[in-house]
Amino acid sequence: MLFAVQAAVVAIFGLSPLHFLWMIPLAFILGAMSLLFPFSLLSILGNVYARLCCIGLDSGVVERNKKRFDYACQLLADGYSREEAKRMAQDKYPIS
Repeated sequence: MLFAVQAAVVAIFGLSPLHFLWMIPLAFILGAMSLLFPFSLLSILGNVYARLCCIGLDSGVVERNKKRFDYACQLLADGYSREEAKRMAQDKYPIS
């Protein structure tokens, strides 16, 4: 999210791309700081950004993909190979 904001700021204000030399490390520092505190400094902006990224997604497809992924992870934990787990998960939760 911070990298997208940086790109927008540079483009909108017509700044030199050399400003990325200090903006990118600052984004890493801000991101790390948001994980250190008991509350995330970026949680509100992050939620808004995530919702914007998910516009137009079908909730039924997303839910089926989550179930397929969880089932495949369970199969991998049970000792199945990656290809077997992938095939079995696709059989149980088919891709439409």
